[in-house]
Amino acid sequence: MGGPAWRLLLLAISLAACGEQLGGGNISGTVRLGASIQSSSLEDKLTFPPRASRETIPPPLSWMPGEVLVKAPEGWPHRLPSRLRTGGLELRLIRALAVPGWALYGVSGLSPQALESLDMEALADRLEASPEVEVAHPNYLLQASKIPNDPGYPYQWHYPAINLPQAWDIEDGTSRRVVVAVIDSGALIRKRHPDLAPIWLQGYDFISDPRVAVDGDGRDPDPEDPVEASEDRGNLQGTGYHGAHVAGTVAASTNDGVGLAGVSWGAKVVPVRALGLGGGATGDIVEALLWAAGLEVPGAPPNPNPAQVINMSLGGKAPCTVASIYQDAIDRVNRQPQKPIIVVSAGNSQDNVANYSPASCRGVITVGATELRGF
Repeated sequence: MGGPAWRLLLLAISLAACGEQLGGGNISGTVRLGASIQSSSLEDKLTFPPRASRETIPPPLSWMPGEVLVKAPEGWPHRLPSRLRTGGLELRLIRALAVPGWALYGVSGLSPQALESLDMEALADRLEASPEVEVAHPNYLLQASKIPNDPGYPYQWHYPAINLPQAWDIEDGTSRRVVVAVIDSGALIRKRHPDLAPIWLQGYDFISDPRVAVDGDGRDPDPEDPVEASEDRGNLQGTGYHGAHVAGTVAASTNDGVGLAGVSWGAKVVPVRALGLGGGATGDIVEALLWAAGLEVPGAPPNPNPAQVINMSLGGKAPCTVASIYQDAIDRVNRQPQKPIIVVSAGNSQDNVANYSPASCRGVITVGATELRGF
């Protein structure tokens, strides 16, 4: 459970678990060394491939051709030499750097094609054998963090807030499929939203009261919200496609030039409908939780895709010590050999989370939020 895809999906807890107030948290990452920098100031020095399909573009350059950064030994009595020689090659000083002791050198006398073919790491290793050099390494090119091409991505301010672009450089969720159950209002399945259609797995509707379900019946295999429950904007108790919003945050189809971006580019979502008109009943929600984890629920078919992560962007003002059925259900899920990670919203009330369930229960990850200004 410790792979990169798991770590990426845990980023979703800082986003999806808190409904409309998204953001918060932090993640450290690395900057990948690699692709060529297409800056106008470098275009005369680098040869870039013509525009082509992704399949025909050659691997990017990893360093500036023929350039190496050199640090002189501490206490070296002379200035940095104007020339260095190794393996029959001559390197000339381009400039001393603002970092004390460091300078930039370039291989001289070779054609641009020959420079691009040089193994600069091997050359730097040979330079380090010289008494004039303490450290040497190629003049690496740094690649910008992975940014998807979805047109709505620039408006997703909460993703940079948790350093998600840097995290995508480490893992974007495509190396291994992770199943996320979203216990919420209904999905968008028949409506074929282009960002959501590819992510759905078989879900279930756990709302037992037809008045809450607003779909003419109780529990059934159809986890989609009816229009009446989702689009009645004049009724503040409507679901507002909240579950679809959360599912999209977790795993909307990403880097496809359409719509918005999801936290994971490869996760699949099991939609578990437990919130309808006016909210959701505790009895429905706890059974939805058990079913999402792959446990048996009387009257419901087995879940063919038990979740590895369960998201519950919901809550009510009662401590878990009072609404203790939540704790019992969570404990049962956590006793399973392959127990999923349960992520719960702290709520949007600017209040002590100890007053809310299931946020105050043991065995869950409870997530707060910020808003656009970072508060």
